[in-house]
Amino acid sequence: MKAPLVVLLAVGLTLTTTQISTASNVVNSKNASNINKPAKMKKYQWATELCENEAYYDASKISVQNIEDGFEIFKRLTQVNLPNYAPYTPKELRQLSSQSIGKLEKDYLQLSTQVERLTTIPKQTNFDMSFFKKKLQQDITNEYQLNRLGLMAYLDIGQALKAAPKVCQEYLIPLNQSPEKLQAAWMSYTLEHIRQQEKIGNTDYRKNAMNRYRSEKAEDAVSYAKLGLVGYAWNNCLNNHYSKQELNPEQVNKAQQVFEKIVFKNTIKSKCEMP
Repeated sequence: MKAPLVVLLAVGLTLTTTQISTASNVVNSKNASNINKPAKMKKYQWATELCENEAYYDASKISVQNIEDGFEIFKRLTQVNLPNYAPYTPKELRQLSSQSIGKLEKDYLQLSTQVERLTTIPKQTNFDMSFFKKKLQQDITNEYQLNRLGLMAYLDIGQALKAAPKVCQEYLIPLNQSPEKLQAAWMSYTLEHIRQQEKIGNTDYRKNAMNRYRSEKAEDAVSYAKLGLVGYAWNNCLNNHYSKQELNPEQVNKAQQVFEKIVFKNTIKSKCEMP
């Protein structure tokens, strides 16, 4: 039997697929014989990518705001939530300033306030919607930290090194060294990335990557070395570090299915188009 998947969170919470499955079974067993709509049941309609859906919910226990906020939480758990002000060209790198960090912080504070105001349905047996709200808040904070460190690496390497995980620091150190060591580090990362792509079967990647490397080196060796080491190597390392704390799409989808069964019982009807 496959062991239940456990996700450990920075906020000190845990979630297992076994718990989600148990909650789903509890909801099914309680409502299998109660499909008829009570007097206080109200209709709710929503659309997904291919389907138009409608169902009924008990307005004496759950509000429309609870439902809409629940869907908002699950949607945001599977997407990027903050803009990225990182430079991608030498021109953007030259124009980068601390104002970008200020914009990012403003976006983060606004979104954090918005998420804090999201409501949740009452806690159920083995299913607590507030868990997912807190998880979303942690994800947004992680995304902010990742983007901020990405900008700090260009603007203040010393501060970025102090705040970053040690496993990622190797990509920043060459930026404080001689031009020769900077170029050597960029070349080393380029070859490392090529080998990674070849391991997964991307046999044409080496030729294209080396052509791009030679072109960028001829155009602006220093700027592209920084963009390669910070914008890709450093950022990928940070992303791998923070993504370990995220729920995967399958977990979010299963949790949303439980949420819908709790809210709508067995009343959901969908009209879907063929993809």
